[in-house]
This record gives sequence, C-alpha cells and structure tokens, in this order.
Amino acid sequence: MGFIQVNSFMHLETSEDQRQALLCWHPFLRPGSPLILDLFNPDIATLLEADGRLMVDNQWRDPQSGSMVIKQLVRKIYLANQIQETIIVYYEVFPDGQTRRMLVPFNLRFLWRSEAELLLEICGYELERVYGSYDLDPYTSVSPRMILIARRT
Repeated sequence: MGFIQVNSFMHLETSEDQRQALLCWHPFLRPGSPLILDLFNPDIATLLEADGRLMVDNQWRDPQSGSMVIKQLVRKIYLANQIQETIIVYYEVFPDGQTRRMLVPFNLRFLWRSEAELLLEICGYELERVYGSYDLDPYTSVSPRMILIARRT
C-alpha cells in the first residue's frame, strides 16, 4: 500500500514530476494494492482569497520557552500553472521582549479532480473512490480534501 498524505504529492511542482512519481511508485506496489493520494481540494473561492496578503493563521503560547508564537501566512495563486506559493511566517515574542522571526516558503501544484483521475489512469492505476474529508464524506466541489483511492493495475 502507498499513502501519500497531507498534500506532499503537491510539492512536485510540475505535472511531469507528478507523472514520474506515480510511474516510479507503480512497480513497488503489488497488483491490486491501493495507492492513496491525500490532497487539498482546489476550491475556487479559497484559491482567489490567496492574493498575497499577510494573514494571521494561528497563535499559541510555547510551554517550553513561554514565548507567544504567531503563525502568519502569505499565499499567492498562479492559476495558469496551478501553483500555490506559500510563505509561513512564525513570529515569536519571548517573555523578556526579544523577538524572532522564521520564514518557511514552499510551493504546491494543485490538481483538479479530473486531472488527478486521468494522471492515475495513464500511470497504471484504477480509481476506486474519491472522498472529500478525513471522515470519508463524499467528494463535492466544496469538500476540504480530495482523497483519491486507486489500485495498481
């Protein structure tokens, strides 16, 4: 069984890289073995919100250092290439007033459902199911996840 989870497949930034990965994994799975791809669902409204603005995503107190950690996001979408450019900014304020900032940049190449299904098919997999959440809800256009269950042919 292969399980490619939490958007990690999307770190392959071209359709050719994604195709090559699926082809590479194919011989390591027995015929009939499942391959599970766990991707975010590229909802148009959510994608359009990614306009390059800095937004606070979360904040918490670090129990070890006592610092207040603020997690911010900057996301930008390039629809023509299906790329989401993300920079996560962690900003820490320590009890003594000192601050520290860390940047974590990365890109994701998102897939539309029909594209993902076709990519699996041409790489020797047969689609079995598509779920829209970790609770295995049916997939819809507004589902938070796109979890594809395919079998090696």
